[in-house]
Amino acid sequence: MLKEAFRGIFFGISIAALAAHPEACLYAQKHKPNEIPKEREKSIKESNILRLDIEQEQNLLTIGVPVKIKITAHFKDGIPPQDITSIAKIKPSADLEIENGAITAKKAGFHTLSASHERVFKSAAFFAKNKASPASEKKPKKGKKTIYRPPSKIDAFINENLKTCEVEPSEICSDGEFLRRLYLDATGLLPDAKTAEDFLKSQDKNKREKAVEKILDSPEFLDMLSMRLSDVLRIKSEFPSNLWPNAAQAYYTWIRDSLESGIPYDILAKEMLLSSGSNFKNPPVNFYRAVNEKNAENFAEAAALVFMGVRTNCVKCHPHPEESWTEEDGRKFAAIFKHLSFKKSKEWKEEILTFEIPSRDPQEFYIFGEKITSEGGKDPREAFVKWLTDEKNPYFAKIAVNRIWHWIFGAGISRPADDLRPNKISSNPKLEKYLEDVFVNSGCNLKAVFKEIFLSDAYSRSSRTNSSNANEDTLFSRHIPTRLDAESLNDIISGIFGVYQPFKSITPEPYAFWPEDFRAIQLHDGSVSNPFLTLFGKPGRNSSHLNDRSNKLSMQQMLHLLGSSNINSKLDKSQFLKDLAKQPVPPNQKITTLYLTFLTRHPTSKELDAAKKYLEEKAKTTYEGLKDISWALINTKEFLFKL
Repeated sequence: MLKEAFRGIFFGISIAALAAHPEACLYAQKHKPNEIPKEREKSIKESNILRLDIEQEQNLLTIGVPVKIKITAHFKDGIPPQDITSIAKIKPSADLEIENGAITAKKAGFHTLSASHERVFKSAAFFAKNKASPASEKKPKKGKKTIYRPPSKIDAFINENLKTCEVEPSEICSDGEFLRRLYLDATGLLPDAKTAEDFLKSQDKNKREKAVEKILDSPEFLDMLSMRLSDVLRIKSEFPSNLWPNAAQAYYTWIRDSLESGIPYDILAKEMLLSSGSNFKNPPVNFYRAVNEKNAENFAEAAALVFMGVRTNCVKCHPHPEESWTEEDGRKFAAIFKHLSFKKSKEWKEEILTFEIPSRDPQEFYIFGEKITSEGGKDPREAFVKWLTDEKNPYFAKIAVNRIWHWIFGAGISRPADDLRPNKISSNPKLEKYLEDVFVNSGCNLKAVFKEIFLSDAYSRSSRTNSSNANEDTLFSRHIPTRLDAESLNDIISGIFGVYQPFKSITPEPYAFWPEDFRAIQLHDGSVSNPFLTLFGKPGRNSSHLNDRSNKLSMQQMLHLLGSSNINSKLDKSQFLKDLAKQPVPPNQKITTLYLTFLTRHPTSKELDAAKKYLEEKAKTTYEGLKDISWALINTKEFLFKL
């Protein structure tokens, strides 16, 4: 009894102090506990719980309608099951409320609820539908379909959930919206005016598929994917990775060249995890070199987060707040990397990763309860990599497809996309499994997953809502606008105007210089930046978490775009605008060129009339008028966001 009491106190303190998992600390148990008979309370505290069950009166919720739930504990030693709803720790997802033992959905869509008691955990998934509409109210019209292929398997799985929740998806987006979105997701850039015009005019029924094929074979796609992976791998010369310039450049170049050569992702993972030697001469060694403190626990933490989507930082010092994992689990996993160590070389900032085989006898290691065996005299990392990249592994493919889905949609199928614990429930397990199969069957080809997503109706949904999906944001019934990445905004604005803002490295030596038109997306070092990138949220690569990047629009960013000398200087020096002003074409054509360049579409008749009137009646010169129109366009939501 006393032992259990102290254990409970310690666990409570651990949760309160858990900064690494703030979301796990917000236990939203708002209902008042019912009085429990003393003899029943005693039996619960003294017995070991075998499992928890979450039971509810019905599986499908309706917005605003409470549904009773019951948390039942099943015990070892033949003790009868007990209702522990009033004493269990219950954590609902953001748009699910709980009060007096009843849950109420605030939004249509996917919701989760987790319960725990005495370090036994259980999660449950709920779908919520919109309130029944009055008979007189018209149902939302079905979205227009302007593409000519049958729905993909992605859409079949998404539509299944939409039907359950009685949510009608948004219509298919326009050709201009699709092309702009595709370029931004795949390259971080916009198509030029001619490419946009040709695509909009084309009557080819397969033009979207052809655009996807072309963009995925472009060097710009490799640049964008290299940047994404560099964020996850923390390729940065300065703190906290402290790779220093030579290693950062070698590491990035190896990633970019490997992607260009078509090396499968599982082989890249294997080369990083089994690497040894100089971090200058063997770039994959920098996977371990980028870890802040060079010890087994941190090596294991990096491997788990990057290649499994599992966060183990908490189990280095206390039990996980939402899993049965303990410090002992953390130590057993870290033992795989205990034989690794770094030593200095005579080369400036070079380090050598060395390893010693701990035993000639077979060794057993445990990854959160699952045993792997390392042959005698073998590097135990080999057994880990074999387990990790096996097609039956529950983590490797799952984290790969969730990261890609997050990069494209702004949220993973499982949320957060890089927190894939056993008790974390996916919003669409069938969809997740299908994409995992696409990834595995393609030979762990990341491009194959991108292609599958880009060719789905789900990707082509408009951001315009209907009455049934306006407040829904978990079922992928519509495209949810996201602000462009800092690097994309930098490269697009600079590229259009032909005026570039130089990059600066905070590393004093060796000094580095970049060509004037070098793109931010191609930067190999996370320590390199400029004031614009810093203002618009370029990630510091301080962690491998996806939320290290923030794409929220701030007032300071808006003021910069509206009135900064930086933007004004680009407009004043733009050769593109000067040449456009001199072209012997009607004002309508010049205005259309600007709209195609900035927004990948033609102006509406209303927009065209207003811009033409401004050019002819208010602008001092055509050049000044084109500058003003351009400035207005880069301050629109349509330009700043991926709609």
